[in-house]
Amino acid sequence: TSALDADSLSALIDFVPSIQALVPEITKNENSSCTHRQLVFLLSKLFSSVLSQERKIFMALDNLQWADSTTLGLISEVLISVCQCPEERERLVFVGMYRDNEV
Repeated sequence: TSALDADSLSALIDFVPSIQALVPEITKNENSSCTHRQLVFLLSKLFSSVLSQERKIFMALDNLQWADSTTLGLISEVLISVCQCPEERERLVFVGMYRDNEV
């Protein structure tokens, strides 16, 4: 998390609630809000921070058939951003699942 400051982590709490368990001194800022671009940037930085520590990320998202185009775009933009670095790309696994009979 060294690449993200306290304000950035605080802004991500709504999207990644477990940040508070990992970094207890971070509290949710009730007045913070993120634009789409800021959220892509912050999530990309969060992933890159973890991956740059030579840790691996396995992310599985289920029920993507219910995701709207904005959410799918956000996921795509974050993954594209993170995967620009070959070393980070090798440590990230993303599995997206959907049920085609529920589309």
